[in-house]
Amino acid sequence: MLKPLLCLAVILTLSICYNHPYRQIQQRLYRGSQGSHRRDSDSFQNRYQPHQKSSNSIDVKTKKKQEKNNFIKPYPLPRKSEDECFNLSYPEETGEDLKEILESENKNIVVTVWYENFQNEWAQNMVNQDVQGTLWRCLCENHPDIIYSEADISHYNLNAYTYIDLAKELEIELGELNDGPTIVVMSNHTGMTFRTEENPLKLLKATEKYIRQIEKELYGLENPYCDLKHQILADNHYEYYDPIEMLQMYRPHKEETAKKVGKKQSKSPNYQLSEPEKAFS
Repeated sequence: MLKPLLCLAVILTLSICYNHPYRQIQQRLYRGSQGSHRRDSDSFQNRYQPHQKSSNSIDVKTKKKQEKNNFIKPYPLPRKSEDECFNLSYPEETGEDLKEILESENKNIVVTVWYENFQNEWAQNMVNQDVQGTLWRCLCENHPDIIYSEADISHYNLNAYTYIDLAKELEIELGELNDGPTIVVMSNHTGMTFRTEENPLKLLKATEKYIRQIEKELYGLENPYCDLKHQILADNHYEYYDPIEMLQMYRPHKEETAKKVGKKQSKSPNYQLSEPEKAFS
């Protein structure tokens, strides 16, 4: 009789001890420590074994990095003052200088205005002046790392003849300059030509649109748009040099030309220029 009662008492005692609140707290703490250990283990694996992350996140990051590495940085040019941006100084360069720039500058965009001013043709000259001055201010203020140059084949320019050979290489028709300027935008020997006869504003808008496109492709940049309606006129050099008789293009003597031909000249690159639709002309 005593044995069954004793066994029952032992069973009840063990049951009470097992279900004691303190015991339940210990169990919770033990399970919690196991969970935190698993979390720490997971974080350790995530930190030191990144290949176990989801493949989607890796692909996105890698793709962004690759896209970023595709861009290049232009060679930074000296920044101009506000006064210099509004007053275009006449570039003292020759066709040989421009050719050297086009051959050597492979990280910068080179913009060249080809034009010809005429004696007593003030309306025609004003179109040239508008394109020169307004484009220079636009590039100087909003596209400061673009190289600006000019090819002036006017008769007062004693270096006009030096641009003839380069014009042939670029397939620029100098005769078209009788009706209006031509803008050449080039980067790494490829680019686009823009020209107009009467509407300089549309010409400038089309040129800047293409410049912004090239900047985005090469540098990943989106510079602000220019206020091209704010017209800035470059100087008309016939005002300072107005001969009585009509001028002819200066050409050097045959002896001087022969000396230059006798010099060893580097092989020119193959320039590739295309022309957009002339809807803006």
